[in-house]
Amino acid sequence: MEKVRQEDLRKKFESLVDTILITGYNHADWEWTHSRAWHADRYALVFNEVLDIMNQDVDYKWYFDTKNEELQPFIERYPSRMAELKRRVKEGRIGIAGGTIINPQIPNVGGELFIRNMKYGRQYFEREFPDADLSVLALNDVIVGYSQLPQMIRKGGYKYFRFTRPEEALDAKGVPRDFFWEGLDGTRLLCSRGGYGLWAFIDIRRFPADYKENWGRAFTMVVEEFLRGATLLKGGILWLHEGMDDKRPLRGPSPWIPGVYPPRGRKIDALLDLPMDVLGFVKEWNRREKIPMRFATPAEYFAELEKRKGRLPTWKGILDQMAWVMMHGCKGYCPGNSQIEAALLRAEKICSMAQMLGGDYPEEELLEMWHELLSISPHAIRYSYVRDYDELALRAEKLKIRAEGLTTSKMKSMARQVKATREAKTRIVIFNELSWDRRDLVSAYIAFPEVGTWRLTVTDSQGREVPFQITKWVPYGDGSLSEGEIIFLAEVPSLGYSTYYVSKLEGEPEEVKPAETPKEIETPFYRIRLRDGGIESLYAKTLERELLRAKGVLGNDILFYQAEAMRDFRPGILNGAVEKV
Repeated sequence: MEKVRQEDLRKKFESLVDTILITGYNHADWEWTHSRAWHADRYALVFNEVLDIMNQDVDYKWYFDTKNEELQPFIERYPSRMAELKRRVKEGRIGIAGGTIINPQIPNVGGELFIRNMKYGRQYFEREFPDADLSVLALNDVIVGYSQLPQMIRKGGYKYFRFTRPEEALDAKGVPRDFFWEGLDGTRLLCSRGGYGLWAFIDIRRFPADYKENWGRAFTMVVEEFLRGATLLKGGILWLHEGMDDKRPLRGPSPWIPGVYPPRGRKIDALLDLPMDVLGFVKEWNRREKIPMRFATPAEYFAELEKRKGRLPTWKGILDQMAWVMMHGCKGYCPGNSQIEAALLRAEKICSMAQMLGGDYPEEELLEMWHELLSISPHAIRYSYVRDYDELALRAEKLKIRAEGLTTSKMKSMARQVKATREAKTRIVIFNELSWDRRDLVSAYIAFPEVGTWRLTVTDSQGREVPFQITKWVPYGDGSLSEGEIIFLAEVPSLGYSTYYVSKLEGEPEEVKPAETPKEIETPFYRIRLRDGGIESLYAKTLERELLRAKGVLGNDILFYQAEAMRDFRPGILNGAVEKV
């Protein structure tokens, strides 16, 4: 009976797969179950062990993906082995798939930083590993699905794309494991998707160590797992990873696997990091089975897949845009990431404008800041220990101040070159770094070093009065304005500037009457009804429906939801209990 079952498995498997390629891999998190110091030492150890194995076995192949999370610890701890690492890369035995600075979790990394990550990573690896094949972008443990990615990845210099998330959702949608992905602009990208670990090759408790004596049982154990990744294959090549988080080569399990950690104050008998004879298993497989199995790099896998591209379907547009967004995108774990990215982009534009007026362009300083932003936006930052996260947050705050300071200094330099057209207490020069004209609210801080200012006027460069509002009034002892803040509506041409003038008006202050709060506000798109300082109704005209569904609360009320206890690292399920603030 067991032999019949094995033969049925064999026939099913051979109908789906004709080649098996295995890649050694260690998925490098910035932090997860241990501190950054532990992860850094662990990854340096992995590189050392990979090189040692390659000195003993010519068949083993392995790859890594990032500089920041994985390679840098090895460089710092074992610089004497860098020449050996480069030699193995040149030989094609160690692949670099991605060759990026970081492994970006896309909801935590802005679009610009995602592109810079590819650009600066390619520059680094082309310089340090000139013989490396950098044709494959591998994003393991990263959500993908946005329809602009094929174009962005191809423009980043890559021909192929390997990704993992969201595996279950894409399986449910029937997305093939190997396919062409066509983006919005028609760019086609050859893709492969699947997990970056295989239990049979990473956990000694599931590895058939007695494969020589009991091949039938060993075959059944591994093929049942193989089939989970083979069902949606189109090209017939099954790509398996001898790898996982913090994975030492040819050893397992890693000390992060759920169930290995005992409850606090207790001990369990755990088999950790024990040698696994995967190389021997591969040789036995090839002796007994028809389907060839061998180690290969990501570039070798795609070279084989290229030969079968006529069998691959095309998927157009979005793959999946929602998976993990709640888990990763709503938390803001990269400290100040989006604000710093915007600050650096603004700095680049302002510096370019200043250069047009004869200033210098600080290219090296800006490049250094982009690299710093990448280094503080690593993979799995959400699991950081408090001390490590606080260090990243401090670096982020310093970087933001530095970027904004560079922008301010360049704007001041340009403002000094703008000639005033009239006398005024305060002159405000507003710059627009965008490529289109802007008409928007501007906030400006003003100061009057002498007492006696009660009324102001704001005019543009043509002398026309501009409506404004004083939002902050810091008085002298007699009540007159010493300093404060105003807002007004400014118009600024694209990639240019406009000048506004703030002057003192003579006379006593005008009586200010509080404005009545309207009960309804209507725009071409919305009808809003207000009550008790909140939004009672928000009706979308284009959709022809009410957008607020909650009953008994206003649209801007703050609500607390209770949740069940967390399991592993996942948030608990909301149980519906609400407390209004």
